[in-house]
Amino acid sequence: MLCILVTVSSKQIIVTLPRLADQHSHRLPHLGKTAEMWNEVLRLHKQETPECTGLLSWDLASEERRGLEGRMGLRCTKCTYSSRRYNLYEEVDTKSPGRQAAKINYGLQVGLNQTPVGNDGMRKILLCTNTPPPARRSLQKASNKVLPLIQNINEADMSDRCRRLVDVNTLRGNDSPHAIPVQCDGMYNNPLYSGVGETPFQPATQTVYSFAENVTSKHQIIKMVTKNKMCSKHGHLLDEDSRDHQCNPGVCGGGGANLPMHHTIGDEFTWAREGMAELLCEDGLEVREVTTDPDSSAGRAADSLYKDGLLENKPCHYIDTRHLSESIRKAIKRDQRLLEIMPKRTKAEKTKLLHNFALDAVDRCTAEINQAHALYAGDADKIKKQALIHQTCSG
Repeated sequence: MLCILVTVSSKQIIVTLPRLADQHSHRLPHLGKTAEMWNEVLRLHKQETPECTGLLSWDLASEERRGLEGRMGLRCTKCTYSSRRYNLYEEVDTKSPGRQAAKINYGLQVGLNQTPVGNDGMRKILLCTNTPPPARRSLQKASNKVLPLIQNINEADMSDRCRRLVDVNTLRGNDSPHAIPVQCDGMYNNPLYSGVGETPFQPATQTVYSFAENVTSKHQIIKMVTKNKMCSKHGHLLDEDSRDHQCNPGVCGGGGANLPMHHTIGDEFTWAREGMAELLCEDGLEVREVTTDPDSSAGRAADSLYKDGLLENKPCHYIDTRHLSESIRKAIKRDQRLLEIMPKRTKAEKTKLLHNFALDAVDRCTAEINQAHALYAGDADKIKKQALIHQTCSG
């Protein structure tokens, strides 16, 4: 839009005029509503000025933006005819009074939630296509409406998955259909090791601890524990009183901090225990087996629940083969005794041969585990018993 300063009767006023280039920009109107608008405006224009031979064009001066969509009208290029503004978008039926939101704005937030692109990234993409982007405030307002709904739907879906796991165990004839094996791990917005030597503080401020079922081959997520230290409404480090601040959803919104700033973000023991307790209390599922990476504290968390009397049977802790294989490979590469017996002359050749040997050893162990898993249909007790027999025979 072009703004010019005009003096009228010794008073200066700002007049906004549409630039010619705006007619060559892009919009995202609803096709059906756009067709209805053009048909109606053409008919009304002919009825009001039947002798006018002018063409209709977009009245950009009266455009009202509402996120990705907006309300627009048409004007005649020859006469003074100008239509009313039309809603060129579908509305969300919220059953509440007042202006209804556009479906496309809610759909945009659903898509952004499933991709690593944020609101600012989406605005840049639209600007690059010569499309007027929604205001940051408009995007954030739609996000605050949509994200809690997505969270509720995901929680309901995970609860439904838990109920289906009980049905699967019942059909399999398990004595305890509510006892399930799980695998769990945590993710952070910044890797915890990224702050080594760089900062005395914790590099991560957000974490998601996920639980996946090991009952079926789908390994679906059945529980998530999210922790966040960031809050846009309150500064944790401003004074001593705000050090233990945890956000109130009614004041700070659903995305506020739920963890004090001084708390350890990498406390996987607490996150794992909280998730297992929620599975037990909310879904009635008891964790029987826990598969984690070697440095996880989830096994100790399950043991603590058993010692507190919340679990009937003592859970088993297993190490996942991928992380275990990586740990074995690194241990072999660092073993100086193996480096000395490598049948090569120079140290560089011995090091290369040792690295290849580490890869071969890990691949052999992984192949043995996979074959045993296929032979005994994933029965961990039979696999462990057979591994002990091979170890005794080889010893």
